[in-house]
Amino acid sequence: MPVQEFYNHHSELIQALQHTCTFENKKEMREFHRQVCGAFGSKSIFIETSAGPTEARVGDWVLKYPDGKFYVCSDEEFQATQIKNMVK
Repeated sequence: MPVQEFYNHHSELIQALQHTCTFENKKEMREFHRQVCGAFGSKSIFIETSAGPTEARVGDWVLKYPDGKFYVCSDEEFQATQIKNMVK
């Protein structure tokens, strides 16, 4: 099971996992989101979102909302808008 955390975002509880490009992280990403694509040797991955395939660079966050939709955001945006929730 991925080591994603839970966060509050505009009163919604979301799951989030940061892309770090380690071997373990790539495995966690595949478990977290079944439609992850990446080119051999590339540090970026592509996540299927409602807007189509979206690039996640190292440091970016993949967010999963309660409705099952996925989004990608930069670390700066994530740190400015997310509040960690201690729900397990």
